[in-house]
Amino acid sequence: MRIKPSMKATRITRQNGEVLLGRIVESSDETIAVIGIGNVITRVARRDIRSTHDVEESMMWTGLLDGLSEDQVGDLLDYLSALSTE
Repeated sequence: MRIKPSMKATRITRQNGEVLLGRIVESSDETIAVIGIGNVITRVARRDIRSTHDVEESMMWTGLLDGLSEDQVGDLLDYLSALSTE
């Protein structure tokens, strides 16, 4: 599976063990902001981060396209590609 670099996910483990999964949308010396499923942005102080790891798997739910025909998947991908050029 091919994932655009700008869409790759990061797994952030906080010092308290909580795990966040999403795309990093903002980063500074003090904080990291990650956008997760549902487009919820969470800001985490760097001092509260135990570790970060790049995630190679897609964040898309497994089986999401199973009910679609090949033509429908193609149409969906064409539509999504058109959105990124606007």
